[in-house]
Amino acid sequence: MKRSKSLIAFVVLAALTAGTLSLAQDTDSDQAKKARAAKAAKAAKARNAALKKAYTKNKKETVNDMLAKQSPGFRGKNVAIQKQAIALPTAIQAQAKTPVPLGQVKPPRSNDLFRDVGTDEEKLEQVTEEGIQELYKLTQQYSKSPNRGELWLRLAELYVEKAKFIEYRLQKEYDDKLALFLAQKGPKPILNLAQSKEYNLKAIKLYEFYIRDFPKSLKTDQALFFLGYNNVELDRVLAGINYYKQLTKEYPNSPYVSEAYFALGEYYFDNDKWADALKAYSDVLRNRRARLYTFALYKIAWCQYRLGHAGQGLKTLEQVVALSRRQEGPTDSGGRKPVSKIRLGSEALKDIVLFYVDTGDYKEAKDYFYKIGGDKAQYIMLEKLAYLYSDNGRKDEAYYLFKQLLDYNPTAPKAFDYQYQIVQNFSTSKNQSIYKNELYTWIDNFGPQSAWAEANAQNKKLLEDAYTLREAALRNYVLLLHKNAQNAAKKPELAATKQAYDLYLTKFPDAPKSPEMHFFYAELLYSLGDYPDAAIHYKYVADKDPKSKYFEQAVLNTVLALEKGLKNDEQIKELVGESLEPVPFGEAEVNFVGASERYI
Repeated sequence: MKRSKSLIAFVVLAALTAGTLSLAQDTDSDQAKKARAAKAAKAAKARNAALKKAYTKNKKETVNDMLAKQSPGFRGKNVAIQKQAIALPTAIQAQAKTPVPLGQVKPPRSNDLFRDVGTDEEKLEQVTEEGIQELYKLTQQYSKSPNRGELWLRLAELYVEKAKFIEYRLQKEYDDKLALFLAQKGPKPILNLAQSKEYNLKAIKLYEFYIRDFPKSLKTDQALFFLGYNNVELDRVLAGINYYKQLTKEYPNSPYVSEAYFALGEYYFDNDKWADALKAYSDVLRNRRARLYTFALYKIAWCQYRLGHAGQGLKTLEQVVALSRRQEGPTDSGGRKPVSKIRLGSEALKDIVLFYVDTGDYKEAKDYFYKIGGDKAQYIMLEKLAYLYSDNGRKDEAYYLFKQLLDYNPTAPKAFDYQYQIVQNFSTSKNQSIYKNELYTWIDNFGPQSAWAEANAQNKKLLEDAYTLREAALRNYVLLLHKNAQNAAKKPELAATKQAYDLYLTKFPDAPKSPEMHFFYAELLYSLGDYPDAAIHYKYVADKDPKSKYFEQAVLNTVLALEKGLKNDEQIKELVGESLEPVPFGEAEVNFVGASERYI
């Protein structure tokens, strides 16, 4: 089976036990991870307290009373349970059946492996581990109790949590080794999740025990749902789907029905079955109080987009944004908190831009984004759309939007890159006059003396990078002009190239490549018959860069260029006339002699 579970799906299912869910992001800070771990540890303790409260009736001993006696607070203390009459909460009486083989759900011996000692995650896992050990002991001690099903459900829940801890560590270890492999610093790793899946198998067994002994329980729907979840985790996809379908058919009013439809949608979505996913997510919308209602709507938008209906998807995302601005609803009938609408709305705003590329009018984008996202999000969305147009080769649309961004804030740090994108987009355009104008605008408006440079004076790296990029772009443009003009041998092109050299040497007189550009400029001037100026630039190379590969040629060419400026015989005869007196050298002759002596 194609296994490509999204991180979002993982978070959805993890939240079923934690009691909360938020939209996952691609990267989280270490601080955020620690905060979530501390919160989850607190939630774990709260669940224990909640169970104790729920079972406390008429001072009768409950499951949590047992847990407290066995190990108060799950701290691993051995406290013997006194021999006395034990009264448990009223439970649905199970039919007399063969005792379940509890040995099959014994905690694996690997329960202490791969732990990240000293981290917040380790502390939370320690709480989970202690809970597993104590609950398993209780399942043995109270294997015939009519309340044993509650213990099984609790233990199964902790097994699922433990599986996630191990999977996270193994995945992280794999990613680290993969990075080394890609950098050719280690062997190719293999991802083996057997340690994690062992806990999922234990959870499945416990849920199967529960359904066997308590088929009419009010929590059978919960057991069916997690049977579906854990089977999918183990790549038993068909079995998992069948459990989800059984749940939706036999318990249509269960709060887990919406969760099951969503899980089905995630399976189809991850396997590129967009139409099936669309139907499953749409089934979630039957219950407007469903915890995943807004999330399902968000995924529906993506299904519509994948099916080629970007316009429909855009409208659906607009609904997600609208719902995100409403007050968070109450918990659903299952007592679970809804998905964070605020974060879903934030993701939807980002995706709206992507959908807009295929269906919107770029000239109306600014006003549309203001209507959808408000003043704060308007230009963020406009910028993203401009770059998307640019990446897709739609240079006219990108040009229009980048100009809007430049008009809005011409001294913004990114303004430099906005203009650079325009330059890049038109670099291969047949209309080279547009490219030249935008290039020269870029060179002039973002130089060291520009208002932009003054506004960003504190950002030294930005200014250095701007100088480097502008210099390289103009230099390459000038050299390309020179090459094309030389091949065409047309004077208008040669004259335009001369103008470009002048601009480069004016803007970047001290650039490392400046001597080289002086040499090429001298070559151009020589070909145009401007020998005196050609000699000046050849001499510049000879004087400034004696280690240059063009040094010797520059010295010789200086002599040749200056020779072109010497007087011919007729000019000399006209100057001397019949006089026998020596005539002093003029400037041209003096320069020629000096260059010749240097060459010799």
